[in-house]
Amino acid sequence: MFTKIDLSQAYAQLELDEESKRLVAINTHRGLFVYNRLPYGISSAPGIFQQMIEQTLAGIKGVAIFLDDILITGRNKLEHLNTLRIVFEKLKHCGLKLRKDKCDFFRSEITYLGHTINKDGLNTSPDKIEAILNAKMPSNVTELKAFLGLINYYGKFIPNLSSKLHALYFLLKKDVVWNWNDTCQDVFNSVKNELTSHKILVHYNPKLPVTLACDASAYGLGAVISHRYLSKW
Repeated sequence: MFTKIDLSQAYAQLELDEESKRLVAINTHRGLFVYNRLPYGISSAPGIFQQMIEQTLAGIKGVAIFLDDILITGRNKLEHLNTLRIVFEKLKHCGLKLRKDKCDFFRSEITYLGHTINKDGLNTSPDKIEAILNAKMPSNVTELKAFLGLINYYGKFIPNLSSKLHALYFLLKKDVVWNWNDTCQDVFNSVKNELTSHKILVHYNPKLPVTLACDASAYGLGAVISHRYLSKW
């Protein structure tokens, strides 16, 4: 069971101390002004907020945090309710408020950080995959980097990805003349097609045997940790 909660105006809920306020002063035609709360746009804001929310919910099992998006899990309804209660008590104690319209409660399947999660495991998000499938053939290095960024986000779903993308990464090397050939086009098409296979990464199960496989080639290296499912026959 899954619940996703979203904090309302996340950064604005974090009050700054007097010393920090002086560091975020702004100069206007009407004089100097300082923020009383953590402003958006400063480079350290995400790290500061992430540290704060992690400290707030530290030690609570079944909770994942990415800035103001909080995922709460549970093996059953009772466990899920208990975890929710603990999380809400912690947030209330710190004066943190939620945005109700962006919260999803008691779901058997949920989308979190571009992934679809259910009891079976982790899968890609259909809307994100659609954007990748609709991506046009890169015509320059900048467009290629953008495409590779999309692919690498879901790289864990494509075995031996670094080796498969060797021809595309070669085009990013310094002093290499742009030449999008048939090999590049084949790689471009094949990695997009692999993301339509609906492969699922299963959840870790401490009761099952674990296997670690390592491999390397002239173009890349990698490792896979997996479960070994014992045959029932």
